Amino acid sequence: GVDDFTIEACRFEQWAGAGIAMVGCHRGQVSGCSFHHDSDVPAGHGVQLKGGSKSIEITRCFFTGFAHRWVNIGGTSLRSVFRPPDARYEAEDVTIEGNRFVGGNAAVVWSAARGGVVRGNTIYQPREWICRIMQEGPDGIDPCRDGVFERNLVVYDGRALRELIQKRRGADWSSFAFRENAWFDVAGERYPRYRPWAHWLTPSFEDLPAEETGGVYGVDPELIDAGGPTMRVGNSSLTKHFPSGRIGA
Repeated sequence: GVDDFTIEACRFEQWAGAGIAMVGCHRGQVSGCSFHHDSDVPAGHGVQLKGGSKSIEITRCFFTGFAHRWVNIGGTSLRSVFRPPDARYEAEDVTIEGNRFVGGNAAVVWSAARGGVVRGNTIYQPREWICRIMQEGPDGIDPCRDGVFERNLVVYDGRALRELIQKRRGADWSSFAFRENAWFDVAGERYPRYRPWAHWLTPSFEDLPAEETGGVYGVDPELIDAGGPTMRVGNSSLTKHFPSGRIGA
């Protein structure tokens, strides 16, 4: 239940559960940190925010190695540890911006969260999903909803993933927004799509939970320092598609 805190320029290595676990924490910043878990046995999370956590920013961090969820916006908490006790979401008003994610089963997970902006990150070669939208948490918690995924660069192997975005029952997927992301499948085969109604009846690997606006598909970013802490776009023909002239971290 810590409020008004900053964790800056710290290095986290070889943990089991979570590198940083926040339960009922508010108005915090995690900035410029690195999370490295090099093991055949995955860590649980890089950073987890749950139990009514609110107004948290995670910026300019580097996540690499093997974890189930690099950032878990929400989770599963006992009602007795919620702060405030009557919070309707595991996490709310969380911003994940300017980070680099390498490997891991999923870069970001929304779980019983309200909102949660994932913006301007680079996601490189996740193992199973790019993101997951789930409904965990105690009984009576409100549905996971209103997340935003925008201006991210995603590089993946469509032959290896289970699904681009996992969509679990109980979450309000359709309330999520996808805007101006760049997607590159190194196998050149599988890109996001949105099929109203059909994605409910016959779900497929490529289905987004909501229609994306301004997305760019299939342009090789020609990454410099691919998989490294300074990973960045080397292909100017990709960045010109975006009003800001840049994409990803």
